[in-house]
Amino acid sequence: MVEQEILSLYVEGSNPSALSKKYKGVVMKMSEAIAIINSSPQNRGFRVSFEKKEGCILRSGYFPEGEGPLIPTEDDAWILAIAFAKKTTGKYVNIYVVDHNYRPVPDYKNQAIENR
Repeated sequence: MVEQEILSLYVEGSNPSALSKKYKGVVMKMSEAIAIINSSPQNRGFRVSFEKKEGCILRSGYFPEGEGPLIPTEDDAWILAIAFAKKTTGKYVNIYVVDHNYRPVPDYKNQAIENR
């Protein structure tokens, strides 16, 4: 049974990260490893990224802000991005969707809204 198997984690390298230091040489059950994987942040979702024109400067921003609930699907995020762009033409530019880690979603370049 997979749950009974033993998983040995050992990270090689001259400069291991804090996480790899924590688990270096640790032997654990597969169920414990799965629990660590599943304990990652559950707040997965999407944000809309934009830049606000302030004179000659562009300031980056996102919504929703902070650690609150995110937009559940990429499609919903694009719908909100389009609605936001229509209401803010010329004020907010370079509007596109990012994931929960603030990384642009795949193919964002083809869907990004310049809004100039």
